Amino acid sequence: MSNIPKDSDLYRTKLKEAKRRFEILVELEKKLAPHFSRPRIANT
Repeated sequence: MSNIPKDSDLYRTKLKEAKRRFEILVELEKKLAPHFSRPRIANT
C-alpha cells in the first residue's frame, strides 16, 4: 500500500477496509476473551 498515492480513491478505500477489519477483530476479541481467560483458583 506504500506505493499508492495517499490522495487516491484506492488508498482511501484500502484504509477504510483495514479500519473495518480491525474493528471486527476487536469486537471478536471482546466476545471470545472470556472463553479463553485463565481459570481462577478457588480458595478452599
